[in-house]
Formats: sequence, structure tokens, C-alpha cells
Amino acid sequence: MGNVVPSKELPRGSFGHNGRQSRDGTTYYQLTGPPEGTPVILVHGMMWWSFCFDSVVEMLVEAGYLVLTFDLRGRGNSLPTSESYSEHMYASQLQEISQEVFGQRQFHLLGYSLGGGIAATFATKCPESLLSLFLVAPAGCGNDKGIGGRLSHFSVLSSAITPLVAALAKSTLLANLEKERFADDFYDPHLINDELRGEWAKRVSLMIEGKEGYMNAFASTLASTDLTTQYLKWNVPDHLSVVVIWGTEDKYCPYVYHQNLLSAIPQAKLVTFEGVGHTPFLEKPLLFHSTLVKSLQETREGLTEQSRA
Repeated sequence: MGNVVPSKELPRGSFGHNGRQSRDGTTYYQLTGPPEGTPVILVHGMMWWSFCFDSVVEMLVEAGYLVLTFDLRGRGNSLPTSESYSEHMYASQLQEISQEVFGQRQFHLLGYSLGGGIAATFATKCPESLLSLFLVAPAGCGNDKGIGGRLSHFSVLSSAITPLVAALAKSTLLANLEKERFADDFYDPHLINDELRGEWAKRVSLMIEGKEGYMNAFASTLASTDLTTQYLKWNVPDHLSVVVIWGTEDKYCPYVYHQNLLSAIPQAKLVTFEGVGHTPFLEKPLLFHSTLVKSLQETREGLTEQSRA
């Protein structure tokens, strides 16, 4: 599988693995895999942070890719910001860390949930940086159905009352985590390892209670990020390979929203996961991994043919 890129070791904290901080100290990231591997960047969603991709990173490294994961501002080991937590702020964070780590090297980009909208915004802003784009259960594609649509009603909030919303949401989220342990994320939560669900709920509970700025980041994201009609602002170049992976039973970003996404990105290839909720990479990991690696290989072959033409 090649040598793993060494990381500058940080003290192991409550919120993640050992890794690196960006030069300005604001963004925590991990770089894993053979240095000569093709770069892949993974962008996580609203409540989780980069740890959620551990199994995906392992699979990609085994396939020979060089993988960058990082924590969005206010999550994990990344610092909060005084800026509004909009999709544009997150896309700028992605641009900064990708340039710091990879320079001018192009990379594949995968965004999950909130990260899907961030990835599509980045692809609109910096398409020349990308080899391909993967959107997994992406947010920002509709406004009338699902839990994501209900959460989007908070977008009318002004930044002035974000701290109040954060304080009110804290107890609600903690109670829900203790009782449900992300049950709404999965179509059939009983198929997910109960120990895994409990561990993830514990991690997020520790984050809510112990991470300064986490709840403000959560509330500000609801207030500042377009979680509903973001797709109308995407302008992804026709030549860029785009793959969309979506579960038919997604309660947060309902599958029916794929129609809006395909209208915004006509060249996108839709891969439907039947009987899967909001987390395809956890609910059907083998299918997800094989789909991802196959699509990456097809992109490489396509780019090779273009270079020969």
C-alpha cells in the first residue's frame, strides 16, 4: 500500500486523532497515504467531523490514494471563527488547506451532506483545482421535505441571536443523542453496530459540552448557510466528472432532491443506493467503497484518454 505520510504529532485530545495544524493554526488536518498517490480530499457534514471518514480513508489508502481529511471550522480540532458560517466561508477554508497541502496539484473532491454543498460551491469557485467531484447525500438541493428542510427554517435567524439559538439547541441535541444515537441518519439503525453508534454519540456529546464555539458554529451554519436552494448557485463546468451517491431513504436530504441537483449539474452521474439513509458509507460500506474506487479509476482513464487526444 506504500508508505504512510508521517504526521506532526499533536497531543491526543478528546475530539480526534493525532494530526497536524495548518500554518495559521486554525485548521486541523490529516494526510494519509503514499506521497506519490493521486490526492483525494474528503469534506464532512454538519455535526460530525473528519473522524467519520476513517473507514473511507483506509479503503482509499489501500487503493493507493493520498487522502486529506480536515475539520471544518468550529468542529473537531479546528478553531472557531468570528465570520459567518456560510458555504462560502467553508469553501474558502477548503481552498486554503488544499493549497497549503497540495499546492498546484489537482485532486479529487468528495463532500458529504453539508460537505456536499461546500464541495459544489468550491467546484464553482475553483474548478481548475479538481480532477473530479463526488457528492454524497448533499445538502442544498431542496427546501420542502425532510429534516434538513425543517432545519433550514432557522436560516431566517440573524447572527445577533445565534448565541441564543446555540444555547437553546444544546440541551435538545444532548438529549436526542442520548436517546436516539443518530437513528435518523440511518434507514435501519439496527444494521449499524450499536457500539459504533454509542461511541459516535459520545464523541459528539463531548464536543457539544466541551468544545468552545461548537454550538455557535452549528447555529451559525443554520443561519448563514443555504441548506435549501444552494444548487441554484452552482456553476460546475460541463467537462468536470461528477458522481452523486444518494440513498433512497434519506431523511435529512431526501432522495427526490436529486432531480434539482441533476438540473443544476446535468453531466452528473447518479448512483442510487436502495434502502439506504443519510450515510451510504456506513450503511453499505462495501458497495460505497467499490463504487467510489471504480468511479475514481474511470475518471483517471478518461483523463488519460483526453491527454492522448
